[in-house]
Amino acid sequence: MVHYASLYPGARIVGVELDAENARLAQINTAGISDRATLLHAAIWPQDGTVGYSGGEAWGYRVDKSGDRNVDALSMRSLMKKCGLSTIDFLKVDIEGAEDDLFQGTLSWLAAVRSLAIEVHDDEALIARLITLLTARGFVAQRYSYLTEGLYGDTDAVQVSAEVKYQDGRQVRIQTTVRVMTVEEKSLAGVEAR
Repeated sequence: MVHYASLYPGARIVGVELDAENARLAQINTAGISDRATLLHAAIWPQDGTVGYSGGEAWGYRVDKSGDRNVDALSMRSLMKKCGLSTIDFLKVDIEGAEDDLFQGTLSWLAAVRSLAIEVHDDEALIARLITLLTARGFVAQRYSYLTEGLYGDTDAVQVSAEVKYQDGRQVRIQTTVRVMTVEEKSLAGVEAR
């Protein structure tokens, strides 16, 4: 949330975290932007209710019907209503394997989303389904596996190229080189990190 707040200083940022301890740490980390950041302790799910979750590491909790912990579940429509949102300029979906569940049904809420990024974990069939689903709704869907390969592979640079189609019909190709570097972690005074 802090990263997006720094990229978009005029934006209102909404985050959802399913684990109580992670939500507590996120509250601490977003204290400096609390005037425009809202954090909800919940899970995004196709319908409202309660869902179970599990996981061994704080970074890898996932919705699990037989999970040993429970959390309130919010549909995207309920999240938007709760936060007073009529549109979402950018939606980042990183819900650790629940993407297939979220992108089922009528998906009327997608009409309010202008752009989105979905992190999918090694599921080619799901990626193909999401690309089909999103392009049918007017989104431009692209895969960025080359960035993942650059981050985790044995290289210091990755060539990036993408087709861009403007609303007026013009098409251009943009290209750049992304340098891959290891950056030393620095702790922030007064901020608890995990």
